[in-house]
Amino acid sequence: MYRENKLALYRYRPIKPGAERGPAIMICYAMINRPYMMDLQPDRSLIRRLLEQGIDVFLIDWGYPDGSDRFLDLNDYVNRYLLNCANKVCELRGERQINLVGVCQGGTLSLCFTALHPERVSNLITMVTPVDGQTPDDLLSKWVQKLDVHALVAASGNVPVLSI
Repeated sequence: MYRENKLALYRYRPIKPGAERGPAIMICYAMINRPYMMDLQPDRSLIRRLLEQGIDVFLIDWGYPDGSDRFLDLNDYVNRYLLNCANKVCELRGERQINLVGVCQGGTLSLCFTALHPERVSNLITMVTPVDGQTPDDLLSKWVQKLDVHALVAASGNVPVLSI
């Protein structure tokens, strides 16, 4: 439906006739996971359940990263790819705003997008989205708090892009 570099925005049409005048949802899935997890099989499909409710569903597939992506940064993903997808959904539906569902890392991107473009988002839903990495029971947070990023970067031979 819409493509830009490796990104593909897919549209799933509602199952109910005439339901395309109902609400729409754009799902921003994680870049590191496969978006087909939202539509595994007929009896295990979030997308199918949404379609049965008359919801017009759009799903972002980030594609498979490779070396050509090494120069992309958060700005590219949020203010270019996500914004272009939101604009495309709004254009197709003749609306000014989208309902955005962010899943996992896609939820983090969706939170950033909504903060920067609140005029484009009617409703935001996040699922399994890491937001607070400082919670006491978060094992990964405990590991990272003791990590010397500067020593790690120096040992790898890479030059830091920004200082923390």
